[in-house]
Amino acid sequence: MTKADVKPNFTNLEPMINILRILSMLEKALNRVARRNYHDRSQYPEVFFEIETSLDSVRAWIEKYKYFCNFKISIALLGLHIEEIGQLIKRLKMTCSPKKGKKKVKISVQIHEQEHLEKSIADILHTVII
Repeated sequence: MTKADVKPNFTNLEPMINILRILSMLEKALNRVARRNYHDRSQYPEVFFEIETSLDSVRAWIEKYKYFCNFKISIALLGLHIEEIGQLIKRLKMTCSPKKGKKKVKISVQIHEQEHLEKSIADILHTVII
């Protein structure tokens, strides 16, 4: 058995690409919440910056350790972390109230958007983890 026989297959980066796709979706959802409720970044709540930092750290971890994508445990851990970030964004959406001059979004629209986001995350994670 040579080293070439033991070398793992790093060509299947599709799960990581899908996880990066989810991160982009979450980032856009977070920015949408901020634009709807606040005029500038100085008005954003602290939770917004924590979520943003978390998204950036997950993206950096994926770039740094992308060759671990063939291990199911790393995909599962990333999936759990992404679900948690999605829940934080959901809580942020439901608790944010628009600042003066910003139009309030109907609860039914917020619920529909959140269900759509959760379904998209669940579908992509399901295909990635299985």
